[in-house]
Amino acid sequence: MEIAEVQEFYDGYIDKLKTVNNRHQWVFNSIDRLIPQGIRVLDIGCGTGITSRYLANGNRDVVAVDLSPVLIQYAKTHNNHERIKYIADDILNLEFYPDEFDIITMVDVLEHISTESLPDLFQVLSSLSHETTKIYLNIPSGDVMKWLRENKPNDLQIVDNAISTERILELFKRIGHIPIYYQLYWQHYVEYLFITKEEYNRQFKKAFNV
Repeated sequence: MEIAEVQEFYDGYIDKLKTVNNRHQWVFNSIDRLIPQGIRVLDIGCGTGITSRYLANGNRDVVAVDLSPVLIQYAKTHNNHERIKYIADDILNLEFYPDEFDIITMVDVLEHISTESLPDLFQVLSSLSHETTKIYLNIPSGDVMKWLRENKPNDLQIVDNAISTERILELFKRIGHIPIYYQLYWQHYVEYLFITKEEYNRQFKKAFNV
């Protein structure tokens, strides 16, 4: 599928992304528990900027990226913050210094990446990660996506893939990240926090005085 088609779809999807809902509140609570203040964050697939603004309100510097210029313009108008830089572009086109971000967030993003583009996305994630970078992922479960595809296909977005936990762990393992937190909630969604192997080993040695 052409990237222009995906962009056009999300340009027209704005009305469904304007309002804070219960899912946002869950993500906000997770941010408070899992993501420290005073750090640099890359928010991939930021949409209308609801989560980006919450991150910035917590004393975090945020670069927020989305493919849709319409969504980014809305975010700049309605969810702006002095600590946020909004960028309208395909994340695969962007170049940052490898050590620029302390945490990368992806909320309802990974399932909307085409299967053939997933390896490229994870190469980008790897290039944006330093040895202590964490990655927060929140995604519908693969089983729910399969059920929707079989029973309510009209509710799906232009790209909506079922990604199993095994596949997610495999993709992160390829770039040297391992899960330290996993939560299935509402029987529909899953959230993870990944850290690098280097950081895991450092924390392990510190905990056990090795």
